[in-house]
Amino acid sequence: MIHRVVVAGVLTCIVLFLTTLSPARATDLLKEVQQTAKSSQVVPVVPLQNRSRTASRDDSIFFFAGRLSTSNMGSTATFNTVAVDTTLIAPYYDNYIVGAAYQHRFRELGSGFVLGGEIGAADRFGHYAVCCNIQTVTSSDIRHSGELWFGPTIRYESFVLFDQLRITPGLTAGFSLTTNSIGIERGRELSGNGNGRFLGYLGTELAFSSVSMPNLELVFRLHHRSGALRLLGNMMEGYNANVVGLRYWF
Repeated sequence: MIHRVVVAGVLTCIVLFLTTLSPARATDLLKEVQQTAKSSQVVPVVPLQNRSRTASRDDSIFFFAGRLSTSNMGSTATFNTVAVDTTLIAPYYDNYIVGAAYQHRFRELGSGFVLGGEIGAADRFGHYAVCCNIQTVTSSDIRHSGELWFGPTIRYESFVLFDQLRITPGLTAGFSLTTNSIGIERGRELSGNGNGRFLGYLGTELAFSSVSMPNLELVFRLHHRSGALRLLGNMMEGYNANVVGLRYWF
């Protein structure tokens, strides 16, 4: 409506100016202006957060796989290419992890931020029973360790690159429980007289999707378990992992 008024006002001013030059055309031109204003089509402006959000989908399932890191969270974030407050000692990765997580969106917080919750489960497995700080113990059979985590999530869903690529950073913070410890996590238990069964959880991620198909995301996540400065289980680091997977919103 505002668009039509502005267009009609501008064209009317032009007509009034032209009447001073040619009064005979004033009536005809004014009728054309009114007709143009009535027939003009206004294209609505779509806010970025509405154009780029996940098409009102509130539930998702995330399947992933990755490697369990033997370094701390900082170095794992760089895929063990940079020693962040630690010394990198081979092997940089010991065991593996596969899992799935369910996520639900509770409410939009405004400015593109969305609050939700997540619960997930994973199998941590490999030949490293203990690794790698005080001793390394490998097994001929595959050792398994189950993990369950849960906590609130926050996502920023309003960043679109070149009007085509949605890049969505996200964060999940909560708690993690395991059936037992393996690899570097078991090594940290032994060296620090700790217990990694119940620790804090932090999952930081970047999700990529297209504007035309926002319900399917390619996700890169840093999967982190921590004792929160020995507040939980007398542990500092638990286990870290670099994982990649697909998330589907439905």
